[in-house]
Amino acid sequence: MKTHALLALVAGAVMLALLALVAGCGSAPASGGGYGADARPWPQAPARSTPAAAGEQAQPPTVPVTFTLRGKAAAEHELRLSLTQIELRYGSRWHTVAKAEDIAKNETLPLKLGAKESFALLARTAVPRRTYTYARLTFAKEKTVLARAEQPNVPLVVETVPLAIGEWAPSDARPNLITFTVDGTQVKFAEDVILPATALAAKTLSPTGGITGTITPATPTARVEVFWGASKVLLGSVTPSAQDGSFTVANLPAGLYRVEVSATGQRLSEPLRDPVAVEDKPVTVKTLELVNAAKE
Repeated sequence: MKTHALLALVAGAVMLALLALVAGCGSAPASGGGYGADARPWPQAPARSTPAAAGEQAQPPTVPVTFTLRGKAAAEHELRLSLTQIELRYGSRWHTVAKAEDIAKNETLPLKLGAKESFALLARTAVPRRTYTYARLTFAKEKTVLARAEQPNVPLVVETVPLAIGEWAPSDARPNLITFTVDGTQVKFAEDVILPATALAAKTLSPTGGITGTITPATPTARVEVFWGASKVLLGSVTPSAQDGSFTVANLPAGLYRVEVSATGQRLSEPLRDPVAVEDKPVTVKTLELVNAAKE
């Protein structure tokens, strides 16, 4: 009997040791999940995250902004401005908005400003929603010139400086526009021909111009499209009212526009051949008559 009792005690001890060994040696997935021999889950490994680098901040959402230029030169002169970069400053850092290749998608560089006020669409892009304080234009020295009849292509030095725009932040609720103005009548003739910093300015605003009109007969399936100048850059598109054929293309920055109307099986009896000049308020165009496209 003693032998049997001893064997039972030994067997029990061995069993307890095996159970302890199994409980202590259970394996778990690399993620820390799974269950041990006691049916309780293994502790989960903390979720892995990649902290931002020192000083790095999450990028803010972007907001669409349109950049335009308007300006003129003195009589008998033509300014030819070749822009290479547009920047906005927030804090002590500069954010590049557009480069020459971006501007060239909308306008032919160099931009030509004559005695009659000219307009240029520099860029339509999205910028981070931050508070900006300055804007800056950079010009290509070798392509920025003053053209005169008696002495064409005189190298023009532009005194580029940061242009104050106040404490400005682009808005989601309304169109955002920054317009640069160039007063070429301030060109100074000395040892060099200089466009001083005082001739440059930047202004932030919401575009208030627009084009309104009426299509007859009222054709709600027609589409009115407004393009920047002679380019293919579409700045607005609407359908006329089914009741009276009226239409309004709003929120257009100052400039020259081309208006086109399309409708299946129809055409304008007399297309708008001259560009529509828009300033800071809506402009009304003449009544546009649609006729059968086959009609001569």
